[in-house]
This record gives sequence, C-alpha cells and structure tokens, in this order.
Amino acid sequence: MATLPITPIYCRTCGAIADLWQAIEDAEGRLWVKELTDLPALCIRPMRDYLKLHKPPKKALSYKKLLTLTRELSPMIRAAEVRRNRTVYAAPAQSWAAAMTRLVEEPPKSLTLPLNGHGYLLSIVAGESETIAAKAEHEAEQRRQHRAQTHGANRSGLTAVSQVADRAKASQELKKAKAAARGKKNPPPGAIDRLKKSTKGDK
Repeated sequence: MATLPITPIYCRTCGAIADLWQAIEDAEGRLWVKELTDLPALCIRPMRDYLKLHKPPKKALSYKKLLTLTRELSPMIRAAEVRRNRTVYAAPAQSWAAAMTRLVEEPPKSLTLPLNGHGYLLSIVAGESETIAAKAEHEAEQRRQHRAQTHGANRSGLTAVSQVADRAKASQELKKAKAAARGKKNPPPGAIDRLKKSTKGDK
C-alpha cells in the first residue's frame, strides 16, 4: 500500500525543513499567547503561574494543553463572573487574580498536584463571591429597614402635630361658646356638648 507524500514545511527564518508537529505547537502557542493577553491585565501573570500547577512531574505542558486550560476560564474572567454548580456569581477580575495568586503562593495542604481541572479554583472564587453577595444583600436590607423606620416616624410625628392642632382649635371654640353662654348669647343647640367631646383628648 502506497503512502501519501508529506508536503515539507520550511522554516520562515532559516529555510530549514520544519517538523509538522513543531509547526502545530507553534500555532497553538501563538493562540495561547493571544488568549492569555486578552485577559484583564491584572490576571495575566496570575493565570500564567496558576497554569503551572497543572504541569506533570518532569514534563512540560504542551501549548495545546495550556490553550485548553486557559479557554476554560477566560470567558468567565472576561465576563466578570463565575459559574459553579449551575449558579452564576459576579466575580470581578480582582477576585480571579487574588484566588489564582493564593493557590500558587499559599496552596492548602489538601491541594493535590498536578491539578486536574479547575474545580478548586472555581470553588474559591464562587465562595468569595457568594460571601460578598450575602453581605451586600444584608446591608441593603438594613438600609431598607432604616428608611421604613424613618418614614414611619415622620408620619407619626405629622399625625401627632395635626392632632394637637385640631384639639387646640376645638378648645378655642369651646371657650368662645362658653363665653357666649355667659353673655347670654345662646349657642346652637348641642354645640357645647359636641365641643366637649372633641376636646376630651386634651384632659
């Protein structure tokens, strides 16, 4: 069975025949560099260092593996969010950078290297995001309660002032009615009784 001829690939720099697999690696290397540098600036170095945690002993990570690992995280980092257990949390670039740096510089004793996936990192970022969201919700609820209490106090104060004004007015009218009675000016039938009832709150 005849084998198909392989078209040689020449190095653009020196003209030597290049290995096909090396050429593929170089192409994937360029793609990885682009994927890495498209991240927010403060995440580039932490991402590069974090990817080293996936390197097997005595073996380098291929560009293909680096590209795959980076692409698994880059959409979430650029969108400033993290997806974990079917839940989406807000996660700014600062949170991602801090979590990756912490794993590299202060790896927990339970961390087994090399890493096989991003589960550990995602759990850290999601946990911190959930804590921040809960704190923000608690503060928002406190502000709502404070506004409700302030509004209720203002309404109670206005009602009390209105009631005092009404009673003062009724008291003045009662005094006028009594004065009219003393001056033998007969007030309308039942007027004094009605005024007495309206001023009961003053006594």
